[in-house]
Amino acid sequence: MTTTRRILMSSLPAAVVGICTLVGMATSARAQPQQQEPLRMPSPSKEEDPSFVAQLFVLLIIAGAAIGANVIPSKRGHQD
Repeated sequence: MTTTRRILMSSLPAAVVGICTLVGMATSARAQPQQQEPLRMPSPSKEEDPSFVAQLFVLLIIAGAAIGANVIPSKRGHQD
């Protein structure tokens, strides 16, 4: 068996897989609709305004987390 023929025989499976992939891509491309409707942003029916209580609750959570992190004692070594 010549070297050229051996190379062709060993690359045959790769060629078959490549051709099958191209055929599969072509058929899936034809299955897509020709024109798609452009996407539009949805318009909100009502603007939601956060209540004062919700804003105060979030402020307390953030402030509590900051104060809590500062209250934790630092680990001091024996050389301090």
